Amino acid sequence: MTEAKDAKPGRIYRRTRRGPFNDYYIVPKKLTAKNFVQRLRERGTAISGRDQYLIHLYEKCPSLVLVQVYMRCYDMQGNRLEVKQYALVPPDLHFRAVKTKPGYQ
Repeated sequence: MTEAKDAKPGRIYRRTRRGPFNDYYIVPKKLTAKNFVQRLRERGTAISGRDQYLIHLYEKCPSLVLVQVYMRCYDMQGNRLEVKQYALVPPDLHFRAVKTKPGYQ
C-alpha cells in the first residue's frame, strides 16, 4: 500500500477500495500541483467551473497531490469510453500499485 504523497511518477495505481468506475491513477512525471494551478490561473477568464474548483481547493490545502485519473466504462450504446482528467487528492490517500491498466467492466 502506498500513500499518494509517496507515489512514483509514471506508475499505475488503483484505490484500495473500488468505486463506481473502473478507474486508475497515474502521477504525472513533470507536472506538480503548484505548476498545474499556475497554468490554470494563466488562462484567465477562459477556465471552467471544475478548474476554478481545483484552484480554490489547492489554495485551501497546498499539500494536495496532483494525479491523472482514467475512468473506463461503457456508454449507453455499449461503446467503450475512457475519460481522462486531472484531480487533486489528499496526500494520505491509499493506493496500491498495479502492473497493467485495468480492463473495461
